[in-house]
Amino acid sequence: MAQEATVWAAHLKLGYETGYCMAHMPDLYLDIHNSCVMYKMRTYISLLDGLRQRRCAYTSEVRKLGNTLRQIFIFMSEKCHGDLVFTVHDCAALER
Repeated sequence: MAQEATVWAAHLKLGYETGYCMAHMPDLYLDIHNSCVMYKMRTYISLLDGLRQRRCAYTSEVRKLGNTLRQIFIFMSEKCHGDLVFTVHDCAALER
């Protein structure tokens, strides 16, 4: 699911309807084994919530990406809270 969200975000940055307002968004790369992934998802969700260009911010694709990221975040933070094992702590690796 995280890999699909990564591909989806890249697709939205290149899309006709969404490219204009998503161009300033950072690249999204989610590695669920990296301990910085929770911070990265939380930041990206807040950036999606902050989009104000009506042309893109309210399209179903952008909202669906935000909802998917929220679901992954909730799943990792609440459902897997005690079971999470991060093997890497490299925040720069998520900024590729």
